[in-house]
Amino acid sequence: MHPMCAGRAVLTPVAHATPRPLFLSASPRHTPSQRHSGQRTRSRYALVCNAALATESLKQELLQALESGEQTLRTGVLTPEVEAIVTRLKAAASEQPPQLQPELLNGTFSGLLNTTNYLAADSSSTLGTLTFQQFAPKDLKVMVSGTEMVSGVESPEHYQTNTYFEVSEGEGTGLAGVQSAIGAYEVDGDKAGRQVVYFKAIKIAPVDSSKDALQRWLDVFKAENPSMGDDGVAVIEFPQRAKGTRDFILLDQDMQVTVGNRGSVVIVKRR
Repeated sequence: MHPMCAGRAVLTPVAHATPRPLFLSASPRHTPSQRHSGQRTRSRYALVCNAALATESLKQELLQALESGEQTLRTGVLTPEVEAIVTRLKAAASEQPPQLQPELLNGTFSGLLNTTNYLAADSSSTLGTLTFQQFAPKDLKVMVSGTEMVSGVESPEHYQTNTYFEVSEGEGTGLAGVQSAIGAYEVDGDKAGRQVVYFKAIKIAPVDSSKDALQRWLDVFKAENPSMGDDGVAVIEFPQRAKGTRDFILLDQDMQVTVGNRGSVVIVKRR
C-alpha cells in the first residue's frame, strides 16, 4: 500500500463552503488559486489511496487463488482464477504503476509462480535448457524443485535468480544443484514500473557439499565442464550482457508480481 495511505481513511475530495468571517482579519487569507491547489492535492492523494486499496484487495484474492491452485501452479500453468486476477492487476498498474523503491525491490524472495515452463517448480527439463546451453551434459534430464530471487544484497544493483534442480536419470540421479543467473538491475527512467536487468554470467553449483555428494557431482559434471573447480562450482561469463525487463503489476513489502519482456508472469514472496 502507498505510504501516504497506511493507517489512514481514504480521502474523498469534498467542496467545503468557506464560512464568512464576522470581523475583518489583518492576517492574509488564502487566495482562490491556493484553495484550488489544496483541493487538487487532496484529490491526488485520494486517487493514490483508492488505487492502493484496490490493489491490496486484489493481492488478497491472489493469495487465496495461489493457495487453492498450488498443485497446478507449480507446473507453471495459470489457473483461470489466477489469470483473471493477473489481468486485473495489469489494468490497475497501467493506471497507477508501482513505485520502484529500493526497500521494496531488494531482498531475498522465494518463487511462488513462474510461467516460463522450464523454470516452474516441479517441471522437467534438461541441463542444457536450464543453463542456456552453457553446461553439459546438455541432454541430462533434471527436475526443477524451486526458485528464488536475490536483489540488492551483495551490492545496490545486484540481481540474481537461483533455480534449484535435481538430476533425474543416470548415475547422477538424486544429485541436487543450483543454477544461478547473475547480473545487475536498474530502474527504467522512461517507463514507470519497469526494471531493466542485465545478466552477465551463469553458474552451477552443488547443493550438498559433503564429501560423498561432492565426489558424485564431480564424477558427473567436471569432465564436461572445464571451468568447474574442485568445489563443484562452474561459472561462465557471457560475451555480451543479456538484457531483460520486468514490468511490475504489484509491489509491496512482501510480494512482487511481474510480467517479463517475453510475457512470463513471475510471483515471488519475501523471505
